[in-house]
Amino acid sequence: MNYYSAWGVRFSCNTPLEGLYCTQTENNPQLSIHSSTTKNLPKSDALIFESYECVHIHIKDIAKITIQTQSIIAEFGHNHPPSPFLTGRAIALWLELHEHTMLHGNSLHLNNKNIALLGPSGSGKSTLTAQLIIGGAHLINDDLIAISEKNPDKIHAGSTALRLWPDSLPQQWLPQDKWPKVHPLETKLRVSLKQYVLPTKKSTLHAIIILDRKEGEHPIELNLLSPANALLETYAQGYQPATINQLKREKRRLQIISTLLSTVPVYMLSYPDGKQHFKQITDLIQGIS
Repeated sequence: MNYYSAWGVRFSCNTPLEGLYCTQTENNPQLSIHSSTTKNLPKSDALIFESYECVHIHIKDIAKITIQTQSIIAEFGHNHPPSPFLTGRAIALWLELHEHTMLHGNSLHLNNKNIALLGPSGSGKSTLTAQLIIGGAHLINDDLIAISEKNPDKIHAGSTALRLWPDSLPQQWLPQDKWPKVHPLETKLRVSLKQYVLPTKKSTLHAIIILDRKEGEHPIELNLLSPANALLETYAQGYQPATINQLKREKRRLQIISTLLSTVPVYMLSYPDGKQHFKQITDLIQGIS
């Protein structure tokens, strides 16, 4: 059995989960995860539904996952490793059902402040995170940030790796072939960053930055958003919005984010493509007070 602590939750899993903080010893888990593999997982349409206080997720011929109050039971097709799905969709949904909402982004400790970088896939979250870490920042979360209903401005560490496209690897982390792929069918790499992880497990979030990467020539701008725009933009970066809507939990997500933004400012960072802009962009982020 493997024991982990991430997003403020202690959990156990019978299969290794890559990129999360492993506690090495039994930690009185709040969540138990059991995963198995089969060669004959029936192919079905992707769907999600609730029954008898459980949530069921069917992902074609990839996985069948049942989320219960204190457990996740998952069955995977033989060509699909469990870790990427369990550390993403499954645990994220369990947290959504247990007094959290999930934002799609990375968080870092930078200049004695904790910031979140939010944005859709391809907006440059991981690339900028890597550049900021090279500049002295520490990683808190990769890809998913859990916002607690009780203490929304407190975020919990747990990630020990960063997922990066090969062409986004900083020079200091080359060669790329020393890093494993996140998934055998993908090119994204899992870069171990244990030496760059924030030691403190619970931190106050000081600022949110929404990333808006533009194609072609565009000025680099960092602007503080009005409360109304901040709420709209942050809500748009919630993880798996279609699933949350289907489970009729969008109002609760909106309430948690609204409470969070009563104390945490939100900025919009617009910037053009190109590595030549990294220095100016990271300087702007580091200058947030």
